Amino acid sequence: MTMQAAPTHNGILIINNPTADLRYDMGNLRLFASLDGAGNITRFRLPEGPAVLDAWQITARLDGVPVTWLKAEAVGRSWTLHGEALDVSVTLRTVCDADTAALIQVWQVHNSGESARVFTVNLDVQFDLRLPAVRVGPSTSGARAYRFLRKNPVARRTIGVYRWGLMDTISETQKHAKTRSNAVRLDVEALSDGFRARGDITATLRAGDVPADWQAQANGVNASYRAVIGPGRDYTLPFIVAAADDADPNTYRAALADADQFTAWLTSAFECDDPLLRSLVVASLNVAMAMYKELPSGFKGLWAGPNYAFPPRVYFRDSYWTALPLLPYRPDWVRSHIQTLTSGVHADGECPSGVIDRSILAFEDQDESGATDWLADHHDSPAFYVLLLHEYLAWTGDTSILKEKHPDGRTIWTCAQNCLNRLIANPAKDRAPNDWADNVLRSEWVTCDLALLYGALDAAADIARHTGESDLAATYVQDARHIQHLLQIHCWDEERGYYIDYR
Repeated sequence: MTMQAAPTHNGILIINNPTADLRYDMGNLRLFASLDGAGNITRFRLPEGPAVLDAWQITARLDGVPVTWLKAEAVGRSWTLHGEALDVSVTLRTVCDADTAALIQVWQVHNSGESARVFTVNLDVQFDLRLPAVRVGPSTSGARAYRFLRKNPVARRTIGVYRWGLMDTISETQKHAKTRSNAVRLDVEALSDGFRARGDITATLRAGDVPADWQAQANGVNASYRAVIGPGRDYTLPFIVAAADDADPNTYRAALADADQFTAWLTSAFECDDPLLRSLVVASLNVAMAMYKELPSGFKGLWAGPNYAFPPRVYFRDSYWTALPLLPYRPDWVRSHIQTLTSGVHADGECPSGVIDRSILAFEDQDESGATDWLADHHDSPAFYVLLLHEYLAWTGDTSILKEKHPDGRTIWTCAQNCLNRLIANPAKDRAPNDWADNVLRSEWVTCDLALLYGALDAAADIARHTGESDLAATYVQDARHIQHLLQIHCWDEERGYYIDYR
């Protein structure tokens, strides 16, 4: 059966004939979540790493007849399935609020027939309550080895061209930092209306004052819920699953209202008569909102996605594009994100691909140079940093951010100038896996990197004009022209009529 997502005039996506291989992602400050077209939760992950749920498989029947899902509605922090079985209509809605590590699932059943029906829900829950752990000092040791291979004259002379492959290997190894694999014994406690599971962290599942038959399993529980629904009657069954010591299923109405309020905001943020364009904007803004995370450690910013969640990190490059749709609505989040990125700007203007949460490193590694670098010395990161700073200033006019401090005492404006000084001094890129195409050893004149530098210099000139630094602005304008000439000389292909990738 073919699935088709149809945009609507208010930005909500309608999917007919949803199936189990369908996915919808949503999240909030403390949660990454994914749902499928059969009512299952396929992801429930905290942004600092714990998976929380390993499985959430759910099956509903009326008098033994499985519910057939006919339609799904996707918008914001809400995923709704509409189905039927016999003469009974069934709705399953899954939502999350703005800042709680919890999902609410609400079953709403209406018996429009003339006979009583037995409604049953079988739920198989498997927990994964392990705390991930990076290898001791992976960021620090990786950055040290990478810089040695790239910059040390002995390495250049003795290893030669083979060092590029070694640098790529170091980068790829770091990108796949392993989590702790040892099993954690779960302690599952039965509550009057649910269960509490304890491992490295705690999760709670509750379903209100509803009797259930259940059996404990190695890493979770299997529970069955049953209700008799009379002719013309309605039945509601709420579930809440939370990464917490407790959870209140009676809050489901408030959670549904919160999701509705967020939907109303999302769908009114952009007025357009074209359903496709409006749905694209609604979906994009929702994704950007879902990528801003705040950890208990205080680390916060714009994540690159659930598959880039551990070690907890924010990127210079990816976050630039995520921040743009947020600026008109949540400039405070973008400001916090810039402050987090600033901690990764080195005194010489070098920037890694991203910045990781220092608190996850072993204590003895936290103060080492480059401890929070995620993939050291990326050639395009300094330009993206300056460009994002300019975008923030252009939207907000908040020049006070320029005086905010790096942990070493430099201001953000000084850090931005350090970034530009580094790139101006070395506009040609070394043959290393250190820009967005980090699996390709591009060098030395790279169109994308030179264009980013030109844009960053133009942006910095604009900032300098607004801070009254006219001489500095003029210098950046002249530097931008120089980079423009380099781009034209080295990257424009006259015969083909376009800029090549690199030369």
